Amino acid sequence: MKKHLKIPQKGKVVLNVALSACAVIIILSGMALAADRDVIIVYNESIGDREKELVTQSHGGEVETNFNLINAVSAIIPEDKIEEVKNDPRVAYIVNDTIFRMTDEYSSSWGVKYIGSQQVYNQNIIGTGVKIAVLDTGIDYNHPDLAGNYKGGYNFVYNNADPWDDNCLSYFKTCHGTHVSGTIASEHNGIGVAGVAPGSSIYAVKVLDGGGFGGASLVVSGIEWAVNNGMNIISMSLGSTENNTAVLDAVNAAYDAGILLVASGGNTNGGPVSYPAAYDSVIAVTAIDQNGQKASFSPIDQKIEVAAPGVNINSTVQSGYGLLSGTSMAAPHVTGLAALIFSTNYPDVNGDGIRDNKDVREIIRNTAFDAGIPGKDDVYGYGIVDASRALLGISAYANADLSITKDDGVSTITANDGKTYTYNIAVKNNGPSDASAVKVIDTWPAGFTRGAITPSQGTCDTAVNFTCDLGSIAKDGTATITINYIVPNISAGNYTNSVKVNSATTDYNTGNNIAEDKNNVIVNNDIVLVLVKKRDDDAKKVSLLKGNYSITINNVNLSRIDMNVFENDRFRKDLSSTYRLNKSQVINFNMNIVSRKLDIKFIPYGDRGSTGIVRIKRLQ
Repeated sequence: MKKHLKIPQKGKVVLNVALSACAVIIILSGMALAADRDVIIVYNESIGDREKELVTQSHGGEVETNFNLINAVSAIIPEDKIEEVKNDPRVAYIVNDTIFRMTDEYSSSWGVKYIGSQQVYNQNIIGTGVKIAVLDTGIDYNHPDLAGNYKGGYNFVYNNADPWDDNCLSYFKTCHGTHVSGTIASEHNGIGVAGVAPGSSIYAVKVLDGGGFGGASLVVSGIEWAVNNGMNIISMSLGSTENNTAVLDAVNAAYDAGILLVASGGNTNGGPVSYPAAYDSVIAVTAIDQNGQKASFSPIDQKIEVAAPGVNINSTVQSGYGLLSGTSMAAPHVTGLAALIFSTNYPDVNGDGIRDNKDVREIIRNTAFDAGIPGKDDVYGYGIVDASRALLGISAYANADLSITKDDGVSTITANDGKTYTYNIAVKNNGPSDASAVKVIDTWPAGFTRGAITPSQGTCDTAVNFTCDLGSIAKDGTATITINYIVPNISAGNYTNSVKVNSATTDYNTGNNIAEDKNNVIVNNDIVLVLVKKRDDDAKKVSLLKGNYSITINNVNLSRIDMNVFENDRFRKDLSSTYRLNKSQVINFNMNIVSRKLDIKFIPYGDRGSTGIVRIKRLQ
């Protein structure tokens, strides 16, 4: 296969020199104008292989590669023939043979342990039988940690069957493809490092040269090779800032063929995700550090699907091991997890009746630890991948799963009914470990009068929106809090009491950390007091807030009823009165003149057993 210097602009030659963590671009002006352009020509579906070659030649072009995954060729076309090709009715579209490069790196793999692969390995889930095409700079297939899992591949850069990693000979000797392959599938043999899926099969598909660069046509060739050779997964720690439609069509075709595609999101320092990770059919992976935080070089983009370890990752390099950082190092963690899932009897998650790459993708998403803001976000996507949770149902990140409930057993309350109600709060630790420094924060509904707060352990303060420090709750243990309250004469409406729990222990399932109890408060404008003369303790007391009231007093067969009014425990003679008539008497009682509320005591007089009725209606 002939290789050509890429010339992005007339009059300039751009030489890309890979220095691992950076790219030095030397621009030499004033050179001869380029006569040819490297392109990918995609033909209409009706055009066959021979005709593609003839049409290309008719425009003065030379075919380099014929593709079958997409109906296309890579070719060299004279610059002055480009528009002619575009306008040919047999051509669907033409794109530049875009340069892709390995995602820059920044230099015992903590990442494999971090995502919970050790627990999965202990259950003998190692990715056995899963075939992975690593599209990269190649592989050191003689490495003792890779030799057993290396099963072949192809070198599209030099068009032969030897995908040896000549990036190991670059200035920094990073062995990019070898390092990526080690994170996926280094053998669990007691030496060096162990990969996420140490039983999986690695196929090195060399699409990047020793400097870490390769054209879009090489990437398409590698994807087509993976489809034709029955790969389960394609791993791509490479990227470009340029959207290339031919690469898009190739990854979509591979995804439709049942292959799961994983790619590094790019080290864009908060910028957008690079291609091909940005395509919908590809899992875009960002990088985190040892503290589970976004790596400084990682992108911020809604295209990010999941996060994985990508800082100071120890993996295989030529004749040994080395630390590299980048989203290139994060992507193979996800590839390895996908291999573990593929090797099991995983469920049909989406219910379409087929167990395939789409189900594996859903499992990876659904079991990720939701870092950052709740739900999918532009920093972590669906979250940090969790092999332990995906395969065993036990999160690698959380020691505890705290859930909280709150209920008072009633939904509708009549204001000022004189009853005492009780909120019951329960905090349960669903494990798998103890939770320490458990804290419950209650947001109290305005207007409700709170009484005693009684925790089963720990202490609670007395603030309106109070906090209870419950200490530690053991795995499968429960702590409770009871709160007594009454509902005074407040406005009708819906009132919500919300409560949340947190602890010093990481809780991956934050969706059950908040509980609410809603009450519909109704107001009965008529307060009816039935007065019965007894020997003693026969008075009735009511508290009224500011407002206008109509008070109807009917002595019935009582000799008199005294209405004694108190404001802040001070007797208000001017508002008090005695009623003797044996008939209904209506008093308009204006309480807007008082500071807050009044307490009114109605005292019956008469023969024992005689009765009277007082009815109070709030007018406004």
